[in-house]
Amino acid sequence: MKKNIILFSVFCVCLFADPIPVIVSIPPQKWLVEQIGGKHVSVNALVSKGDNPVSFEPRPSAVKKVKEAKLYFTISVPFEKLWLGKLKKLNKNIELVACDEGVKKIDLSHSHDGHGHNHSKDPHIWLSIKELKIICKTIKTALAKHDGKNAADYEQNYTALVKRFEALDKTIGKSLADLNERSLMVYHPSWSYFFRDYKLEQIAIESENKEPSLRELKELIKEAKEHRVGVILVQKQFPQRAAKRIAESISAKIIVTDPLEEDIEKNLRNFCKQLTENMK
Repeated sequence: MKKNIILFSVFCVCLFADPIPVIVSIPPQKWLVEQIGGKHVSVNALVSKGDNPVSFEPRPSAVKKVKEAKLYFTISVPFEKLWLGKLKKLNKNIELVACDEGVKKIDLSHSHDGHGHNHSKDPHIWLSIKELKIICKTIKTALAKHDGKNAADYEQNYTALVKRFEALDKTIGKSLADLNERSLMVYHPSWSYFFRDYKLEQIAIESENKEPSLRELKELIKEAKEHRVGVILVQKQFPQRAAKRIAESISAKIIVTDPLEEDIEKNLRNFCKQLTENMK
């Protein structure tokens, strides 16, 4: 009888075990960890919808979640350089997992005057299905290491998600292959990995988070005309004044995008649709 009670107690503990408290830097990571971790994780993102990860400062409510978390999935967005050490001091037992481990990053090398170069790395790796598969594997491995009893669930969820991404990759590739226009202008170069994967060319308006000067604006308008740019991408998190001035000068369409949209799968699909509907 005692043996049955013990076995039942163990079963209940496993069945109703608390989910792993997880912290991530940005909403897209939250979606990824939830897709792979399922019911076994409780995920909070430091950056909320509409926040600018360049100038972001964690809210008190987010700091509280850091103190309670077991895992923190980083991704090398700008605010981490300033805040990661401080957050680690709040919870010395938290395990840091780098989602960008194994990813070959693109250099942020665009400059307005064509002379200076910024050799820092582009952090927007979650906007490439190729890189997403690497990120997903890192997440799956970390969760399985931390919570071995549910490793089979993580493996199953990971495999299913990768298959969905591969199917989406084929759909996007086929849709964009027929575009005659291959160049577009962006205010902030967030979509570099996406454009690399599908052989599109971007011309960035801002450089190192600075708006262009009047002289640089004239050069950008000239460059846009030379490349026959018909679409300019802007983001809610960044100023749109310069983009609107260029759009008026070259009669281009403005498309609002949000690289930090939580549901990556939906965001990539919708972005592809925006491009095919607005580019020839």
